[in-house]
Amino acid sequence: MVRSAITSLVCVAALMSGCAATAPRDSAPEGMGPAADVQLLTIELRDHPDPRTGALRVIEGARAWPLDLDALLDAVSQDCAPASVYDVRRASLAGGAVEQTEETTVRVVESKHGAARLTVKLDGAAQPIEVTVTINSTVVIGSEADGQRHAFVALSVLDRATRMRIPEVFSTREPGVVPPLRVSGAPLAAPESARVNGQKGVALDVEVGERGNVIRARVHGRRFLTDTDVAVIEKTVSEWKFKPATANGKAVRVVTTILSLFRDP
Repeated sequence: MVRSAITSLVCVAALMSGCAATAPRDSAPEGMGPAADVQLLTIELRDHPDPRTGALRVIEGARAWPLDLDALLDAVSQDCAPASVYDVRRASLAGGAVEQTEETTVRVVESKHGAARLTVKLDGAAQPIEVTVTINSTVVIGSEADGQRHAFVALSVLDRATRMRIPEVFSTREPGVVPPLRVSGAPLAAPESARVNGQKGVALDVEVGERGNVIRARVHGRRFLTDTDVAVIEKTVSEWKFKPATANGKAVRVVTTILSLFRDP
C-alpha cells in the first residue's frame, strides 16, 4: 500500500516536472495575448522633422486617434499639417524588436500589462523620444513650432481581433510588395498655371484597393497649382484603374507615390 502510494506520488511529480519543462518560456506579457497575435504598426508620414520644427513630442488629438488608416490621415490633417503616408512597417511585438523605415527607427523596450514601451528615433530630430502605446490604440509623434503642429509618425499596437476588423494597408516601399500598375484612365491635362510656369507634371500619394480602384488621391508638392487645379487632378486620378499591388502573391491595398506628367495641349 505504501509502495503504491509512493509510486503514484513519483509519477505525479514526474508529470508536473515534464509539464513545467515543456511550458513555453516566451509567454506573452500579461494582457497582451500570444506574442504572435500582437502587432506593432509603424506609419511614417511624409512630413519630417528639421531644426525648425522643434523637439519631438506626443501629439494629442481632439479625440483618440483612429486605428483605420484613412480615418487617421483625416484626423491628423485636421489637427496638423496635411498628412499622407510615406512608408509602413509591421512586426510582431517582442522585447528588443526593431522596426525601421527610411527615416524612423522604433525599438520595443518592454511590452506588458496591455501596453508597449517604445523608443523612437527620427532622422533630423536631435533626440529620440520614448512613448507608451496601449493595446488597440495609436500614438502620433510630431512637434509644434511657431504655431504649426507637425505629425511625423504614427504607432499602433493591435491584437488579431482588431486587425481583422480594420483594412490592412501596405506601402509599396515595404519589402516583398509589388506596386500597382495603371491600366486605364484619362491622362492629366496641364492646367494653365502649370503651362505658364513650365511645370511638367505632378506627384500624388495614391491609395489603391485590392480590386485596383483608387480609394484616395492627394497631390503633394503642388508648386504653381491652384486649389481648383488640385481638385481637378485628384478627381481625374480617382477614376483611374490599376492592376492591384501584391504581397506574397496576394492582391493587397497599398499606398504609393505616383509621378505623372501632364498631357501636352
